[in-house]
Amino acid sequence: MRHIMVRLIVIAAVFECSLRSVVFVYYGGGMDDPVDSWGSEEECGWVAPVPDALDLVADADMLVCVRAAERLQRIEWYRREAVADAARHGLGRDVAERSARLELACVLRVGEHAAGVLLGRAE
Repeated sequence: MRHIMVRLIVIAAVFECSLRSVVFVYYGGGMDDPVDSWGSEEECGWVAPVPDALDLVADADMLVCVRAAERLQRIEWYRREAVADAARHGLGRDVAERSARLELACVLRVGEHAAGVLLGRAE
C-alpha cells in the first residue's frame, strides 16, 4: 500500500509542476490568448456536430470498456507483484495467489470465487 501512496504523490507533484508552468507561460505574457487567435466556427468553415442521445450512450459504453480493460491490467500487475513478493520471502506461488485472491476480493467487495475469475481473466 505504501508504494501506491508514493506513486500517487509523485503523480500529484508532476501534475502540479506542469500546471504551474502552463499558468506561468500563459499568464506571464509568453503566450497569446488562444481565444483571441481562434476564429469562430463559421470563419473556419467547420461546425462541431451536436451529439445525439445514441452518441452519448456509445461514449458512455466506450468509457466502461476502457475502465474494464484498465482494471484487468491493474489486477494482472497486482498478481505479478504479489507472486514476486512471495518468491522473495520464500513462499510458494499457490500461497501467493490465494493471498492475492483474498485481498482482491476484500478490496473489490466481491466473493473469493469472483476475485479468482478476475485474476484468471487478467492473466
